[in-house]
Formats: sequence, C-alpha cells, structure tokens
Amino acid sequence: MDQARQFYRREKGQTQPIGFVEAAQLVEWAKETDIEAGKGAVRRGGKWKVILASTETQAAALAVYDAARDNGYAAEIRPAQAGDKLVYYARIANLPSKAEGEMLAASLRGRFGIAELRVVN
Repeated sequence: MDQARQFYRREKGQTQPIGFVEAAQLVEWAKETDIEAGKGAVRRGGKWKVILASTETQAAALAVYDAARDNGYAAEIRPAQAGDKLVYYARIANLPSKAEGEMLAASLRGRFGIAELRVVN
C-alpha cells in the first residue's frame, strides 16, 4: 500500500485486492474510533470520577458495574469507609476535567438503572 486511503480486507480467510476508501467514508469510520474531547472521554492520569452508585452491598455495586462494563465503560468498584459503614462505589475514573465528567454523567443518566450521578475530584 503506497497511496493514501488504500486499505485491504479479509473475507472468509482470504485477502481481498487492495481498495481505496472515499474521504467521506474515512471520516465516518474515524467517528467510530476517535476519542472526542468534551464527550466524557477517560484519559490516563485524569483526576475526576463519575460515581455511578454508592451502595451498602457489594452485590448492588456489582450490578451497576457489570451493566456499565457490558456496555463498554471502564467501570470499577472501590470500597470505602463511611463512618462506621463500608460503602461500595461503582465509578468511572480518570476523567481529565470536571467538564468531561459532567458530559459522561449526562450521557449515562437514566441508563443501567442509574438516576443520580456525582462528579468528584
């Protein structure tokens, strides 16, 4: 492949001839894979988090965690002491800014049984 926008594909285990992709199609494909700033993107080293749920049982946190992970979100569970109780937080961490966290929270509100989300640093 020595020209711009060339590509190859395999079908049924066979490599097909090299083809060319139209610029408009390339833009559409890029939308599927590019990480867009301002859309709630997670970045390494980000300090902000979206709390999806805080529960007193690990099972309840796990249900939210599983739903988020099954839909492609990098959710995690973190236990923490809250007074004399142990609380389980299902969250998405590593957001680079409060604005990114708020965008992600807005896009998740009402999904996976999540009603109230918090963005924290």
